[in-house]
Amino acid sequence: MKTSIRLPLYFTLLFLFAHLFSYSQQNKLGRVKDSLLGLLNKHESLFTSDSVSLADTVRLKLMNKLGTAYFKMSENQNTYLYCTKAKALAMKLLSKPAYADNRTVKRELAQSYLTLSVYYQVVGVYVESLENHFKCIKIREELGDQMGIAEALNIAGNLYKDQGNAVKGLEMYNKALTIREKILKEQPDNKLNKKGIAGLYNNIALVYKMQSKYDECIRMFFKSLEIKQSLGDELYAANTLGNLGTAYTEIKNFELGTLYHMKALKIHKEYGDRRGVANTYYNLAENLILQAREATGAKRAGFLKEAKQYLDETLPMAIEIADAAMLKDFYSAYTKIYELENKFDKSLEYYKMYIQLRDSLINSENLQKTVRAEMNNEFEKKELVAKQKKDAKEEDLRHEHDRQKTIRNLFIAGFGCMLILAVLIFISVRQKQKANHYMELQKQEVEIQKSIAEKKQKQIIDSINYAQRIQSSILPEMDDLKKLIPECFSYYLPKDIVSGDFYWFAQIPSTKEIMLVVADCTGHGVPGAFLSMVGSTLLNEIVVHKHITDPVQIVKELSYGLSLTLINKEDDQVDMDGMDVSICLVNPSKRTLSIAAVNQNIYLIDKNGLKKIEPQISSGDGIFDLNATVSLVPIIINLEPGTWVYMPTDGFAMQGNPDNQEFGHDRLGELLLRIHSKPDSEQQALLSQAFNEWKGSARQLDDILVMGYRIS
Repeated sequence: MKTSIRLPLYFTLLFLFAHLFSYSQQNKLGRVKDSLLGLLNKHESLFTSDSVSLADTVRLKLMNKLGTAYFKMSENQNTYLYCTKAKALAMKLLSKPAYADNRTVKRELAQSYLTLSVYYQVVGVYVESLENHFKCIKIREELGDQMGIAEALNIAGNLYKDQGNAVKGLEMYNKALTIREKILKEQPDNKLNKKGIAGLYNNIALVYKMQSKYDECIRMFFKSLEIKQSLGDELYAANTLGNLGTAYTEIKNFELGTLYHMKALKIHKEYGDRRGVANTYYNLAENLILQAREATGAKRAGFLKEAKQYLDETLPMAIEIADAAMLKDFYSAYTKIYELENKFDKSLEYYKMYIQLRDSLINSENLQKTVRAEMNNEFEKKELVAKQKKDAKEEDLRHEHDRQKTIRNLFIAGFGCMLILAVLIFISVRQKQKANHYMELQKQEVEIQKSIAEKKQKQIIDSINYAQRIQSSILPEMDDLKKLIPECFSYYLPKDIVSGDFYWFAQIPSTKEIMLVVADCTGHGVPGAFLSMVGSTLLNEIVVHKHITDPVQIVKELSYGLSLTLINKEDDQVDMDGMDVSICLVNPSKRTLSIAAVNQNIYLIDKNGLKKIEPQISSGDGIFDLNATVSLVPIIINLEPGTWVYMPTDGFAMQGNPDNQEFGHDRLGELLLRIHSKPDSEQQALLSQAFNEWKGSARQLDDILVMGYRIS
């Protein structure tokens, strides 16, 4: 595609680089899709049509993820195929007694409905889109899935916005935002919820753009972009970059509009996002058309020629994607171009095509059916509320009946007591003695219960202490590491007896290389310790038994192994599980270090000073980020003699002091630089001293682990 000479050289180079890059290697979305297909094929052999097993739930999740991946790649047919398969399998599983109340299967059925809703929205069948949306939100309300409800409300907002109902769309977005902001207060580190908030800011900005409130619009776009970039989700951020470009175009800041569209285009091409590419070309064409309206003569002709080149190049892609709304916009752009060129016959031809698509998307029949579907959904809700009120009223009547019966019985008992009052007085002394005896028995019972409670508490503490001994026995001995690397240490301080942090090492017999791993499992205490033992077991299986020594491949195998371990958990629980890990393969004779790191820094200190190695993956999904793991490559470093290597988890850096200030990664690097010349045992003591001085009276927030070793 030839770029206009009016663009600065930066834009031209950026555009050409993105264009060439997209065809020089397999795109990222394609690799994710291939990984998912590979996992699905592994489980196809475990599936039998007459039985229900773990393989069925795995297949269900993988088919839904494939449907989403194909949608991002604009392959509508495969999106429909896999989501329909997932819906059929989920309904089959729910018909089985063992799975009738399975929340995971119900969540996946809701996800199938949601993706189908978006699919029908893209192809312009709004009635089907809204019906699938209501089925999704009904399931999520039954499950009490607040994040799921917020996601479905966001989709409803999109439907109303695309129908031109900005007020109703904004109402849906604000309802979803209220839910997500409440979740944010309760779960400030929930990356999935932050991603949802970023999407809502983006969509609210689109409504402001429809209402020509451009200051509020651009402010909301930048809020969305800031969150998306902090999460490291490039493709998600590209959508907002493109929207910013459109907003600046509409206020006639054409240079900034072009800049943001070019940034978005580069990312869309890297990921193979054909819908994103086609939409960006359309936006660039609109930018040029607006400039042409304000120009005359040869300058206007140049603008229109370049705009038409953008449209001509991507119209076949838009037709193949079969996005009715996008085709409508393309035809509208052609109408404007030919009108400005005074080619009124061609302009009328494209205008008719535009009107035909526009009317098919928002005709009165569709609007009536949409309203009817919404009314049906509201009626079902009201019917459910009425039933709940009826049940509550019947329950109140039962309680009232029981209360009256109790009063009657008490009255009869009181009357009887009056009749035998004389007898009670006569034997009062004896009863008092019995009462005293009874009180003594009660006192003894309280003492017994107290003793039992103390014994149970001791048993729990003993169990946790025993778990700590088990975990300690699984952790390799540092004395064994000293035989391989004489100068080494580990500063290991669990928060709650047992720890979610662990380290692991082994020598590769064939090459005499040394594999060192430091990992931080989600959580601390007993839950983190269980996950750490799973991680340690997986490392033994991967390195010792499978003989895999490539750090990158180990990360991928850990991701796969942990995914299978957690696959049958509830979605909101799986989102909270994970592992951050750094892996170093040391070749002492060659003094080389091969690194793969997920959300953990590694520090190197030699005669040239301190060097911090950033992780290749910095993502809220961590080791489960398929986009990142499929494209992960190792970092290989040549070491100077006497180099110290430090592998910490994030507990030390995140520790707060009494003033609620974090220690921080930079301060940790400076501390390591100050102490690296000390003997290894003294370094460990200095780390402990620095940690306790910083923490002061504040509580320990997380498990602490810092491993250090010197390559001579």
